[in-house]
Amino acid sequence: MSTLRGKELKKLKLYMRSLSAVCLKGNLAYYFTLYAYGGLREKFVGRRLITSTLEEGWRIGDAQSLKHNLGWLLEGGSRHEFNKMRYLLSALSDADRVKYIESQSKENESYAKLCIVNYYMNKLPADGIAAFDYAWYIYLCRAGRTLGYLSEHESQQRMIYVAQRIQQSYSGWNEYIAAYVCGGQFVAKDNTFAFAKKNEAYLTKLFAAERSPLRQLDWDMQLPTLSRI
Repeated sequence: MSTLRGKELKKLKLYMRSLSAVCLKGNLAYYFTLYAYGGLREKFVGRRLITSTLEEGWRIGDAQSLKHNLGWLLEGGSRHEFNKMRYLLSALSDADRVKYIESQSKENESYAKLCIVNYYMNKLPADGIAAFDYAWYIYLCRAGRTLGYLSEHESQQRMIYVAQRIQQSYSGWNEYIAAYVCGGQFVAKDNTFAFAKKNEAYLTKLFAAERSPLRQLDWDMQLPTLSRI
């Protein structure tokens, strides 16, 4: 059982929902950033949305498959391939990068990914698109807890550990979400920026809405030590 109580625990949970807010889709995305799956209606709708996301997007249907995906996200995830391409292109001059990318077949999925990596080459911090992997890690921990695949204790332990990584990797909400968007484009092989356009209204709301937790919570808020959870 957590030793955190009251406002301290409530604030921590809101912070975790905010870090994983970028993973949510649909009309209720912003609602489920502000609120947990608390009431009867929220539990029913929330569980249905979570189950659909886990089964269709991640092929997760039990604790074992959940933990397999969590391990993959923590150990390398999508950033592993991104970083390999980034390292390769960083060794080339600007002109040679373009020549190399254009030498690839446009039918090959690596072409779009190389275009994305090249575009964001100097626009991201050293940890690149780790935000994409880490945001989904926290989302899956929350989902796993809701569906009973993780205990509350394990879910909180895992989320705090990754939240610490996130704070070390990015300087603030803007940098974190920009890195997530880049990761989303990379995974979707979207060099037309459709991913960013599709999510623009929701992301704008996260930053601009008066009640948005991104405006309430300090990016570098102090996280509890793992021993307290």
